[in-house]
Amino acid sequence: MGKQVRVVVAHNYYQQAGGEDEVFASEVAMLRAHGHDVQTFVMHNDDIELMGKLSVFRKTLWNGSAYRQTRRVIQETRAQVVHFHNTFPLMSPAVFRTAHRAGVPTVMMSSPPPAYTSVLLVTLPTSTVSLSPVP
Repeated sequence: MGKQVRVVVAHNYYQQAGGEDEVFASEVAMLRAHGHDVQTFVMHNDDIELMGKLSVFRKTLWNGSAYRQTRRVIQETRAQVVHFHNTFPLMSPAVFRTAHRAGVPTVMMSSPPPAYTSVLLVTLPTSTVSLSPVP
């Protein structure tokens, strides 16, 4: 087995369980089974029911709380990479900024509906690579 990596895997759960939720859980289990140190950071869209529409709109654009929480998890775990799954709407782009400012490489898996192509984004401290399979 290769070198152990400290990974934060982040996911924003939907209100109704779906495939992305299963992929998130499977990836965490797989990484742990291969000896990696995995910490999860999750939010849940059920929280939207407790917010007003304006608050949801604001948090979708920039969620300062998610920024601070992600920063804390990255610092506490000394993460070597952050893998983002679904970040919409509550994590917001703030979580990407957090990882970037911490100098931690990031990976984002986008799994839109079947009519679209899945895209894997890998962001290193100095560059971003997009890998998209041909349909």
